[in-house]
This record gives sequence, structure tokens and C-alpha cells, in this order.
Amino acid sequence: MSSPVRHLFPAPEEPRLLSNLSCGVSGLLFDLDFREDLRPYYENHPRLAQIRDYPPLLVYADPRHCTHDRLEARVLQSLDDYPQLARSPWDRLQRLRGELVGTGFRHDASGREERHRLTLFSSANPTEPLGLLWLGRRLTDQPENGEIHLAFELGLTYVLPQYRGLGYGTALALAAGICCGWEIRHQAQRFAAASREVVPSLNVPDYYCTALAATLHQRIVDKIREDLAVLAAKGARIRSLA
Repeated sequence: MSSPVRHLFPAPEEPRLLSNLSCGVSGLLFDLDFREDLRPYYENHPRLAQIRDYPPLLVYADPRHCTHDRLEARVLQSLDDYPQLARSPWDRLQRLRGELVGTGFRHDASGREERHRLTLFSSANPTEPLGLLWLGRRLTDQPENGEIHLAFELGLTYVLPQYRGLGYGTALALAAGICCGWEIRHQAQRFAAASREVVPSLNVPDYYCTALAATLHQRIVDKIREDLAVLAAKGARIRSLA
């Protein structure tokens, strides 16, 4: 019988993703207020005068009050926004439907991989979605290296045409960055005593590299780096974002 693997940096418990992002009864994660949360990200926006009067925005993961059919219908009306998904409109339609049908929360049994469809609403009209963003999180334990790898993936990103140019894509990016920051902070705190280093990365699959996705990717990166700087200043063992 082979001897058990000796871990140089034993984990205090089995690594799992943060459960706070798992959907509750309503699916509401948090709200974003312009004056408290969003102002620094809109200082140079051409519509700042309009945006600063927004009511709070609501960020849901798999909202219970908005049917998947409604979200699907909105996105599928704009197949031309995603020419890179496939050559033919029919193939594009099938790929998008694969992202939209069913639940907006998917996970594996190990608790190490999850995908959320973050959906943005205005508190003034919480029945009408403004946009959505798929965010994937995957945790890989590498005890032999003393590392916890956190891979974030930005999937389908969409703002309804009538709401474009109003800063809602930036709000979605900030929401995704907040969720990534929660996860990084959680893992850094859990494994601090075991001398584990958290190694984060953010990826955008080629087939979702729209102009909007590229812009939001950079904004998410900026938000994560802000959080990493704060945590590093407090002594957390976290590598720079890959």
C-alpha cells in the first residue's frame, strides 16, 4: 500500500467556495448606491449629471421574480451583438440559449466551482432587468505549493439596448469585482494560518470578447486590484492578479 501524500501546507479544512453567493430565497445579493458605491467610477462619464440621480441599483444572482424566459427573449433579440459566437445566426442562437435557459446558478457537488448570472435592476422598477453578466468561480487547491488558486471567468455580458450608454455596464463590472473580492478575502482569511497564498486570475473566453466585455474586463480587473492592495496592506498572502 502506498504511503499517504504528505502535505507541506495542510489546510485547516476542505477548500470550498464562499457560500454567500449561493442564492437565497429572492436571489438578491446587494444594492449599489451612486453616492456611496459608484461615484468614483463615473467621474468622467458624459452623462454624469443624469447618472448621479439614479435610484439604487439591485444586483441579483438568479432572480426569482424575473423569469428566465424574459431574460432569454431580451438577449436573443440582439444576436448581432455576438457575431464572434458562431458564423451562422442559428449557431449563435443555440449557444446563447445554452447560456440563458435554466437556472442562473450552477455549481458542482464539490463546492469548488460555481457560475452565477448576475442580473441588474433599478430599485425604481425591479421587475425590468437592465443587463446581466455571467461570472464563474473555480477553486483549485495546490497544497504541495502552499497555494490556493482562484480562477474567475467572465462569460456572457449583456446590457439591454435601451439602457446602453447609461453606465449600467460599469455597474455590472463593479458587482462582479465585488463578488471576486469577497471570494479572495474569504479564502485568504481561511487559509492564513496554514500559510497558503491565494493566487487569483480572471479570464474572458475568446467567443465572448465583445467590445463591452473587453471594457468590463478591465474595470473588473481594476476593482479586484483595489481590493488586493487593501488586503496586501493588511498582511494577507495574495499574489498579484494574473
